[in-house]
Amino acid sequence: MCRQTGVCRAVQSGAVGLRSWRSLAVAGLYATALLFVAWPGRAQQVTGSVAAGGGTSSADGLVLFGTFGQPFAGYSQGPSVVWGGFVPVAFPPPPGAARVIHLEADPPSAVVNGSTSLTLRAEIRDLRNNVVATATNLLTFTKGSGVGTLGTPNPVAAVKGRASVTLTSDAVGAAAITCTGAGLVDGAVTVHFAGPATKLSIIADPAAIMADGSARTMLRAELHDDHDYLVPGTPVAVAFATDAGVLVGTSPATTVNGVATIELRSASVEGTATVTAAADGLVTGSATVDFVVPVISIAGTHRARPGRVVAISLLVRGPLPIAGVQATVQFDPAVLSFQRASKGALIEGDPDWQAVANMPSPGKLIVLLTSGLALKPLNAPTSEPLANLLFRVSDAAPDATSAPFAFADVTKLVDDRGDALPCKREDGLLTVDTAAPELKLTGCEATTSTVAVQFSGPADPGDAGQTNRYRIECPPGTSVGGPRYVLYDPSVHRAVLGGLPLPSGQVGRVSVLSIRDPLGNAIPDGGVSNVATDTVEGASSETTLGLGWNLTGMPLEPTNPTSAAVFGDDLGPLVCYGWTGSAYVANPDWHVGRGGWLFVSGGNTTVDAAGTAPAYDTDFVLSLKAGWNIGSSPFTTHSVPLTECRVRHNGQTKNLLDASDWIAPLCYAWDAPAGDYRIERGADAVLDPWEGNWLLALVDCDLLLAPVPSPPGRANAEPRSRRERPGQSLAPRLCAFATRR
Repeated sequence: MCRQTGVCRAVQSGAVGLRSWRSLAVAGLYATALLFVAWPGRAQQVTGSVAAGGGTSSADGLVLFGTFGQPFAGYSQGPSVVWGGFVPVAFPPPPGAARVIHLEADPPSAVVNGSTSLTLRAEIRDLRNNVVATATNLLTFTKGSGVGTLGTPNPVAAVKGRASVTLTSDAVGAAAITCTGAGLVDGAVTVHFAGPATKLSIIADPAAIMADGSARTMLRAELHDDHDYLVPGTPVAVAFATDAGVLVGTSPATTVNGVATIELRSASVEGTATVTAAADGLVTGSATVDFVVPVISIAGTHRARPGRVVAISLLVRGPLPIAGVQATVQFDPAVLSFQRASKGALIEGDPDWQAVANMPSPGKLIVLLTSGLALKPLNAPTSEPLANLLFRVSDAAPDATSAPFAFADVTKLVDDRGDALPCKREDGLLTVDTAAPELKLTGCEATTSTVAVQFSGPADPGDAGQTNRYRIECPPGTSVGGPRYVLYDPSVHRAVLGGLPLPSGQVGRVSVLSIRDPLGNAIPDGGVSNVATDTVEGASSETTLGLGWNLTGMPLEPTNPTSAAVFGDDLGPLVCYGWTGSAYVANPDWHVGRGGWLFVSGGNTTVDAAGTAPAYDTDFVLSLKAGWNIGSSPFTTHSVPLTECRVRHNGQTKNLLDASDWIAPLCYAWDAPAGDYRIERGADAVLDPWEGNWLLALVDCDLLLAPVPSPPGRANAEPRSRRERPGQSLAPRLCAFATRR
């Protein structure tokens, strides 16, 4: 009988030790008299009593839970799952828990000389890439393909989180090796048994640098065999040469583990350098390095109608870093009047960068872009604008009038050291065109939780007045609350405004007066009225939960967020827990984008929630605390791929995959049939409506979730529950109706 309980399984796995386990049946409530919880580096003994459905905490923070008809369980940051009696209580995989196998070869390549061996080293690491010194998992090394024979013993038990075997080969070739262990993400490595060196290859990093006479790039020469495998071993003298620029360092340079390096300093003029690496008896390697002069540009040519406000982009193209720009721009004041300057997409989310412009005289504009005293550089070449210069076209401007933009001077283009850089200038041109194409409104309607406007087609890049954001103007006091910006989805030529704050069971009227772009230009209608007046109900959604524990998310903001109000009418008895960031609490409030645990005792059960859909005019902000957080899709309409989210921290915003020092690029979902967590990475890491996921933040930060779903046809466009993923019991359905007039 003991073998059937979760407690015994946890004891056998070493996660939980039981000193004394006594269950007392008191009025249908089981209570544990004494529970001993142990995990690596820590052990606690806790006693306590609890009322049905409640909980208590010991002095050191260990939380005890009680449920109707169930014994209460202990929680700690240690084990990933602590079992209590007959019902599992699940917890986040903690920092420090063994999760991943890191596998590497030492050395990564070896020269075959008879029977040659190298060592495969495996480390058991946590999600923060630290070796878990207490891990003793049994690890199995497997050769999937290629040459070589694995040594013994295999499998081998880890000692202080590490294990190793040898791989031996007498033939040239590659071998694909994997290392597996129960409950761990597999490790993999490809190793090479190389033949004798026959050639040199050379790599320049970066391959393009400033033509300023001081920028440098690293040249890396590698010894390769006929299979292009790196050949370590005997040092070789490598002679570097270049036909432009200056080599900085010793040449010939001696290889170390098959690699020799030297630096190349740029020339002071544009051009391309051919660099070579040569050694006796080896084929010479070569590569090219571009010396580039940055280009400051008023991007391209534009068309605009009289009376329109247009955004003219100012770009700097070429190798970076660039830390400051000051330029004087001349324009025709008879056709154009300057409105203001704003930061472009390249620096829009960076508070350290500033964009300032003033007009000392008619037709003369001085633009200053700076990253402040620190001279913070941009990090990568890009064609995104540094600044947008907003001009209004005169109402009286004749058709076909040309209005040029020209650089009078560029007095400050500096790198991250504050040194002036050479640059080339590209002027721009705007043509007044009374027939210039523009977006037209072809449909406008209000639904249960959104106002949607349909445009005639894609934005025309030749019209400087068109952007990817638009403003829906509604009367003050309506459920939308005045002008709101919305994101334009070019795949369907549609902009959607969400967030109607209508309580369940009540109705409200939404009137759209006009549609404008962010520059203030009105979007005309295309033969249909651009005024929509609808009577709508508050948003609602439902899903089906499976028997047992469900890690559940909330896809809208409930009208009443208490557990009893949201789920009390669907679940009986009501057993739910929320996560505070350090402990569980019973019967939490439920908010959009958050989640918690719900226990279903009577088989598959449908639950629903009513309230307000989040706004569709901006990214949804899910604030995360350092440590583990429960998050979910805040939208009833679509799932959100984690890799498509952005992360904001201390005023900076990065794509999630570029923010690995802020947030782990993965999530944990609860696999109910398996009774364990399922790690999700890459394309599989998706936040779904109604499904909670554990997210690991390394710092306090904001996760920004896009309100526009992925374009149709993409694999992650639908919630996983609709893709019938194994172990998924959630099946969200949108329940909302509109009565139109």
